[in-house]
Amino acid sequence: ANVSAVTGRTAWRAVYTVAASGGAVPAYSGAVNRLDVTATDAAGNSNAVNRTLSGVTIDNTAPTLSVTGASAPAIKSSPAGTDDTKVTAGDRAEVTFTASDTGSGISTSSTQVVFTVGGNTLNGTVTRIGTNNYRARTRVLTASDLTFQGTMTATVRVFDDVGNSHSVTPTTVAGSVTVDTVAPAITGTPTITSNYTSDTSKAGDGKRITVEFTLSESQKTGVNPTVTLQGVTTGGTRGDMAGPVTMTDQTAAGSTPRTRWRAVYTVPSTPAYSGAVSASISAIDGFDNTSTLTPTFPTGLTVDNTAPTFTPGLTFDPVQPSAGYTASLNITIEVRGVSSDAASVTFTFDATDHSATKAAGTTDTWRTASVAVPSSTGTYSVDVKVVDGHDNETNTGGAASIEVR
Repeated sequence: ANVSAVTGRTAWRAVYTVAASGGAVPAYSGAVNRLDVTATDAAGNSNAVNRTLSGVTIDNTAPTLSVTGASAPAIKSSPAGTDDTKVTAGDRAEVTFTASDTGSGISTSSTQVVFTVGGNTLNGTVTRIGTNNYRARTRVLTASDLTFQGTMTATVRVFDDVGNSHSVTPTTVAGSVTVDTVAPAITGTPTITSNYTSDTSKAGDGKRITVEFTLSESQKTGVNPTVTLQGVTTGGTRGDMAGPVTMTDQTAAGSTPRTRWRAVYTVPSTPAYSGAVSASISAIDGFDNTSTLTPTFPTGLTVDNTAPTFTPGLTFDPVQPSAGYTASLNITIEVRGVSSDAASVTFTFDATDHSATKAAGTTDTWRTASVAVPSSTGTYSVDVKVVDGHDNETNTGGAASIEVR
């Protein structure tokens, strides 16, 4: 003990430090019930006395500690009802543990719990929730608390009321929470195509537009991504391209689930819409991180719902087969004012389809090759069908008629 004078040299104080910092734990534990004092004066005379003490106990036994982990998450998210395996802004992280002390008892104010994820640390407040049962919780977390991503661990150091301690660092066990504040992104190369066989970068009336993309992480279970094509929202009818977009999960077996998606949209005939197609994708992951993504397609797609046009009235050569014409005689049929986007022109005459070609030296005139004159006299109607490069068509019945005498 360290002995020092209190008043003159007649009153004295002896201070004994139990297990000082860096020192050995004393071998003795229990009640301190006797004090022995030896005093010596300046002449060398000494006297030894002892007194019986009460109310003082030495406790050199550290408390015991165990962290819940086998039947419940060692670390989990609160409040109750949230996903125990995930921590997001607005949640708390918590750990429950069992601690006991045979001596002075557990000190909740001195016990330390530090939650760690990445390089970020958060302190927990310890409360007793039952006999030898304790819980440590962080404060309500904000986005700035969760700037690191990964699996959270907790270091628990239990102190009893006289400062003995015991530490444990839980390993990452099933149910330990994960911090994730990163929203889904698009990986790989997204594509947009149509089922127009002549050119998959074009779509017209009734054609299907297909968008395929891969997310960087799993889409939240029970919620599909939303794909917007020029204002058309999955499941809705908004914007110029009215009608639903069908979403399907195309993730291959063995891949990260719910990451590969396909959106299919059928181009309607009305309302008419023409132009390049853009897409907007809304995704949400299991941590409720949301993102609105604008994919860049290596090959774009153009929608054209506008049907081609032509000038009413047809030209026949000869204008009117006269009496005496026979089936061996021929005529040609010509249409003018055909719009420049026309890809094909077909005349239906005498119940037979006849393909036309663009007349040499013209930009808007299409004519047939020689067409046999019907063997029977009478008036015959001629139908015209003009189809553009997006499969939009104008089909006019009875566009003109020709009389065979």
